[in-house]
Amino acid sequence: MNIIYSQESIFHLYRLGSVVNKKTKRKYKLSNKAELNALIRYCERSGDALIKDQFKKFIASVDADTVSNMGLSGLILGQSAGQMQRQLA
Repeated sequence: MNIIYSQESIFHLYRLGSVVNKKTKRKYKLSNKAELNALIRYCERSGDALIKDQFKKFIASVDADTVSNMGLSGLILGQSAGQMQRQLA
């Protein structure tokens, strides 16, 4: 499934990549689909408060259909996506 992100959500992905890079010294190439997906998965499961905060901002910038597609494709946990959408509403 090909997921298309808005310009705003791409901005938040770049911010996520920067935060993760500073914390872990691991650089994710957002132009590489596998690395982009790995970044999203890492951030969703992270216990770090700064990463969680930035991930919530990313999810808030993604429309509900895209979040649903992310869950259906296994990119994010469906339960996690639903919880975040409810928190942001």
